[in-house]
This record gives sequence, structure tokens and C-alpha cells, in this order.
Amino acid sequence: MFGNLFTLVKNNKFFVIALIFIISTGCGLLLFIDKNLDSIYFIPSEIRINDALREAGSVVSFEGTVEVLSRGIGNWWPVAANQILYAGDSVRTVNASNAVLLVDLEVITLGAESEVEIKIVSKSKIVIDQKYGKSYSAVEKKEGQIYQIRKDDVEITALGTEFLVDVSKNENVISTYVFKNKVLCKLSKGEFEIAELNKSLLNTSTLENVNSPLSNDEKELNKPYLALMKKSEQIIAQKKQAIKNKSGSATTSSATSTSSSTASGSSGSASTGNSGGSTGESTNIQGRYSNTSVESIVNSLALIKDDATGDFTEPGGGGPPGGVYQYSPIDLDNLYIGVRDGRLYIKWALAGTIPSTRQTIDDNIIKSVTYNIKLSNEADPNSSNNCGGTTAFIQINIQYHDNGQIWYNPWFNAICNNSGPYQTDDDWRFATTGNGLAHTYNSGLGKNSIVYSYAMSDMGNFFNAGDTLKIDIYSEAESNNWGHYSFEGNPPPWSSVVIPGV
Repeated sequence: MFGNLFTLVKNNKFFVIALIFIISTGCGLLLFIDKNLDSIYFIPSEIRINDALREAGSVVSFEGTVEVLSRGIGNWWPVAANQILYAGDSVRTVNASNAVLLVDLEVITLGAESEVEIKIVSKSKIVIDQKYGKSYSAVEKKEGQIYQIRKDDVEITALGTEFLVDVSKNENVISTYVFKNKVLCKLSKGEFEIAELNKSLLNTSTLENVNSPLSNDEKELNKPYLALMKKSEQIIAQKKQAIKNKSGSATTSSATSTSSSTASGSSGSASTGNSGGSTGESTNIQGRYSNTSVESIVNSLALIKDDATGDFTEPGGGGPPGGVYQYSPIDLDNLYIGVRDGRLYIKWALAGTIPSTRQTIDDNIIKSVTYNIKLSNEADPNSSNNCGGTTAFIQINIQYHDNGQIWYNPWFNAICNNSGPYQTDDDWRFATTGNGLAHTYNSGLGKNSIVYSYAMSDMGNFFNAGDTLKIDIYSEAESNNWGHYSFEGNPPPWSSVVIPGV
């Protein structure tokens, strides 16, 4: 065979020329792709794994109810100050809330009732997909990198700019207000620039655009956002410097310790330390927790649920096709509750040990374990249109991040604002929301129990010690593959319990 190939090459110079052309063209194409890979415009399914897994930014500060959806998987969770964000994460503000985010070196501030997704963060491009609401971007002119706000087919590219984008939720209008320099707006039928102190009103249905100078009132629209950035300027400067200090890296720095930032509207206190009774500190563990002993209270809590172990249930969606996995760290054994000094204390005793590091089981990376309780003061929650009968939804989740950080997130929603007709849980709205406190002395990571508490005043004092409430409990684990990798529903729902004083 090789002899025939040699004869063909020797006697056919056109074959040789063609072969050389094919090889050189292929090598050139590979070199071009390698050099320009970072500037290729990716749709979400084409984002490279390295970009999706590296840190894209962080939550600098927030006020009110702000939630994050991790790469479109699972549930919306309350954010924490300094929470790390990744490409594919979404952040939304609820009601009169706001948030200051740092994405690479760029600051984006969200107004009330707004939602964005961090679509792409690479050396050459930052793309923010704005679903609705208002965002204010303060963009540094970083060589070789563009910054875009996108809504469907409309791209708004910063040209070293500070600008406000308002995407109407119920109307097909994108309003862009430019306060410094200019932006380039690109759509399917062309593009146009918006100059400093000018605005654009773009109808996304007709693609008709009206440009005009800002009115005196509109020139003041940036002031609330600048004020929020001013309050966090020291933290922003520290984070930016940490990013710049990373030699040869375009990834964002990991979040600084929780003590360096505060979040308005939070109850309790955030601290950093090891669980299990240790008094040493570890910046690897973040969130709202205290390792001060509350053993005298915990030992006084009343047993309200003696559950069989191994009784995993199907959640009705989001689980593996063969059924949920039996993951013992979420398997309830006993549930204890009690009230002391105006705080509601809860202890889950579990069949397995809560992991102290991120676990990988087969091809599933465990991202979080979550323990949920719904409380109701209604006579028949099953027939109620008020948030499905839920007066308060209280949860603690432990999140295992890619950078090795572990977050305790105890939080609650209380006092339903919805009324009939029946609303799904995605549409539930509550009058008050806030944080609790995890108690990690002899519980939590590396233990087979978790203890946490909430100030009853934060939850609107909707019950007192000694009251009888309805309770519904369930626990779950999320992996990189399944929103409900494991699940235990703990039937029957809405059983009656007395909440004792201890």
C-alpha cells in the first residue's frame, strides 16, 4: 500500500501540490481558531466549560430581597453579600430592592424589580442578558474586551460608558440613558450610537427608535445608582485591585470575608469560623452562622417528628429518570423545635453526616443540601389561596462552591401577600423576608445534625410559644446534573404541632 502511495506521489506533482495545500490550510484554520477562540460569539449552549466554571463576579452589596438562580438549575436562593457568581447565574431583585454586582472589573447596579443573567465573561467579552427592569453600568475602558447588555436580538455595547438600561416588563420598549461617553446599539436591521446625555427609546416589536437629549429630570436618574456605588466604593476598589493583582488571569477574585461587607435588611449576624465546636477561623466557610454553643437550648427542644430513615420520595420533577438517589445527609431521623427568648430554634437530626467538603458521587457533584419547613396558622392550609396555605417558609441550605467555599444560608419568607385565586409557588409574595442564624457548635458540617434559629419579630410575630400550627417539611440535595438529586418529602403534609417554649 505504501509503495503504491509513494509511486503516486512521485509521478503526480498535482497530487503533491493539492496535498500540501490541504495540510497548510488545515493548520492555518486551527491556528486561527486557537488565537481567536475567545472572541467567538457563543450562544449559551456553546459556552466553554472553563468559562462556565470560573468565577465571573460577586455580589458586592444588596438591600431588600435579592435572589440568585445558579446557571438556570434548581430554585432561586436569597443572595449573601460577597456571594460568588458564575457565567450562567441569574440575579433578580424583588419589590423595592437593589443590588450592586461586580462582573470582572465592571460594576452593574440593579434597581427594583429587575433580573439579569451573566451570559458570558471572557477575556474579550462580557455579556449581560437583561430580562426586565433597570440596570446601571459603570464600565472601565478595558483594552480588548467589550461590554454588552442584551435583550433578545438587541445589543447595547459600552464605549467606555456609564449608562442606564430600562427594559419594560409588559411593554416592548427598551430605554437607554447615556450619562458618560456613548454606547452603540445594534439590532437586526442596523445600528446606531447614543451620545452622552442622550437617550434612546426603542420599540422591540417594530424596531423603531427615537433618540433625543435627556431632560433635566432624566439627568438625575443616575443619582440613586451612584449613591449605592458610593456606599460600596471601598469594597469595589478592594475587589478590583485583587482582580488586577492576579497576574495573567482574567478571572475575578474570590469573595473577601463576610465581615468586610454588610447587607441591609438582614437579621442576626454573619461570622466566619469552623463548625463542630472549634473556635478557630476558616475563611473557607461563609454565610450567616455562629459557633457559640447553644447546647442548653438545643437539648431542651421538643421532638415533633420521629421519622423513619430511608424513606426517600419523588419530588414530581427535576430528579433522575430512575428515581432520586438515597443520599443520607438529607434523610430526616428526628425534628426538634422550640422557642427561647423570642427566637425559634430548629434541629434536624439526620441519618447521615453533612459533608464538610464538596462530594462527587459517580458523575454527580453535590452542589447543595437544603432543609425546608412550611408553617401555617390557617385552619385548612390545603384549601387556602394564600401562598398555598403557607404563613412562613423557612429554609437553611448549605452550598458547596467551585472555589472550595461553603456557605450557610438560613432565610425565611413570612406573612403571605397573595390572595385568591390560587397562585403557584413561583408567584407567592410575602410581606417580610430575612435571614436566620446557623448554630455550628456540634452541628452542621461533619455532623449528623443541623441547628438554626430565627427572630420571631423578624417573621412578623405570627405565632407565640404554645400555639398550635400546621407544619410541612421536606429536604433535598442538588447536583450538577439534577435539581433534585435526592429528595425526602416527609408525609403527611400539614400535620398539627404545638410550638413549645423551652
